[in-house]
Amino acid sequence: AVVSTQSTGEAGSVNDISILNESSVASVTSNGSLFLHSLSNPGTAALHFTHSSELTACAMLSDAHVLAGSVEGELVTIDLRNTGKALHIQQRSACSISTLCKDQTTAKVWCAQKDGECYSIRSPLDPQLHCDLTLSGGDCEAILQVAAKDNHILTTAKDRIVRRYEL
Repeated sequence: AVVSTQSTGEAGSVNDISILNESSVASVTSNGSLFLHSLSNPGTAALHFTHSSELTACAMLSDAHVLAGSVEGELVTIDLRNTGKALHIQQRSACSISTLCKDQTTAKVWCAQKDGECYSIRSPLDPQLHCDLTLSGGDCEAILQVAAKDNHILTTAKDRIVRRYEL
């Protein structure tokens, strides 16, 4: 059953969504917009942030912060209390971010890029990009998705193999 429907209007197609809490969801779009949607008030966006390039992935860092990835490889940290500009923008490479995933146990964020890179970000709110761990596998094929829980990291690539890493 459909609980609620939300429209991003003329903002392009939705590339990713991330659940903030039981009443809010963030979405990123192909025209560089991030929307925060209230599930209790369907049909309207609670706030809106615009970036200069297409946003491809997002992950909620806290009740006040979202991390978004761009097609240009940028990691954009957004403070939901002040969406006038990005809190900071980091970049490891110019390759598109395919997915972002916050590990609820360690609070690290896992980032997968279309060039095959998959790495953890130690402290996403720090203005300096600190990568703790880089995963290998898939013969440098593009990582399509990454998921994290406890000490397990799962990745998928175009070769259709799900790889599990135990940390």
